[in-house]
Amino acid sequence: MHSRLLQDALSDFAQDASQAFQQALAEGEEIPFEPRDMLVDELEEFGRCIADGETPETGGAEGLAALRVVLGAVESARTGRAVDLAAPG
Repeated sequence: MHSRLLQDALSDFAQDASQAFQQALAEGEEIPFEPRDMLVDELEEFGRCIADGETPETGGAEGLAALRVVLGAVESARTGRAVDLAAPG
C-alpha cells in the first residue's frame, strides 16, 4: 500500500510539473534555473545532519523513489515505451 501511495504521489508531482513547464514554454516564458550539483547539496546536508544530530530532509525511501523515476525515464527514452514505476515485489 505504501508503494502505491508513493507511486501516485510521484505521478501527480510529475504530471503537475510537466504541465507547468509545457504551459511556460507555450507562453514563451523563460524558465531560469541555477545549475547545481545535486550530489554536493545532498552530501552537504547529510554532513550537517550528522553534525547537528538531525534527520535529513529526504530519506532513503524518497531517494529510492527518485532513482526509480530517473531510471524509468532513461528506460522509456531508450525503448520509446511507458515504464511501470511501481516498486518490485
